[in-house]
Amino acid sequence: ESQEYFSWEQFFTHLLVELTQGTIWQYQKNSLNPIYLHEGNMQKVVALLPPVVAGKGDA
Repeated sequence: ESQEYFSWEQFFTHLLVELTQGTIWQYQKNSLNPIYLHEGNMQKVVALLPPVVAGKGDA
């Protein structure tokens, strides 16, 4: 049980912000970094997702 985060979403949002801070991949929940919208980059991100999240498996 976490005292710092109310939900897993808050935990992973904080993790993404910390890991990408100061890089071209910088993440902010309120606006999507345009680098993620390039087709090649979207394919790279989707390739890292579990099949069920990427829409390739059973839900």
